[in-house]
Amino acid sequence: MSLLGETMNRPNSRILLVEDEDIVAGFIDYTLSEHHIEVERVATGAEAWAALENSQVGFQAILLDRQLPDQDGLVSFRAL
Repeated sequence: MSLLGETMNRPNSRILLVEDEDIVAGFIDYTLSEHHIEVERVATGAEAWAALENSQVGFQAILLDRQLPDQDGLVSFRAL
């Protein structure tokens, strides 16, 4: 089973969604909320770092866009 699949089977899971396009983010948020997964959405790599640093409870997974306004998604992924 994938990490996302495992996350979807846990109650009260939290995912950090790093996505700058509203339509895509809305679809992902809606879909995950149907599985009772809390989504915290940010739109840039810098906002993702801030969310990770400031989170009191952490995240079970991160969904990361490949092309972000402030940096390449792969650069963010490697830095994580």
